[in-house]
Amino acid sequence: MVTWSLDYPRKSKFCDSEFCEVMTMMTKKRNKDAEKQREEMTVDFHTASLEELFVRFNVNPAIGLSSLEAKLRLARDGPNALTPPPKVSEWIKFLKSMMGGFSILLWSGCIMCLAAFVVQARGMPDPPYDNLYLGVALGVVVLITGLFSYYQESKSTRIMDSFKNILPQ
Repeated sequence: MVTWSLDYPRKSKFCDSEFCEVMTMMTKKRNKDAEKQREEMTVDFHTASLEELFVRFNVNPAIGLSSLEAKLRLARDGPNALTPPPKVSEWIKFLKSMMGGFSILLWSGCIMCLAAFVVQARGMPDPPYDNLYLGVALGVVVLITGLFSYYQESKSTRIMDSFKNILPQ
């Protein structure tokens, strides 16, 4: 219970003893968790002897794991398989190929040329069509390049998916 009377002993004016104890415990727990993560990241399998590894992983070198131990490890750790990355929508792939990298600059050039043509068309009775032609040309180039990029990416994705069918299960 925190009281704010003047006779209550505090370590500082912002920290009473109970609060400081809780914060100290939380900090110690956080430090222990960080230390545990560092220990887990330390890999010394390649330098340890076989006997030490047998003991560490609780494995009998003559017969391997018992079926009970294998089932327990499967339940605890899950199957020894890689999880595939999440699938990306085809629309997202298409938009990335249309808007990625240098295409943004070309799209902005296309929009600026078309905007310049609109401004000229409103201000002049017979505007020059240079900006219109340039804007359309830039748009067509970016569109064709984006479609080709999307086609190449989808083709390589299909090839990679076909490799999955070749690998043994």
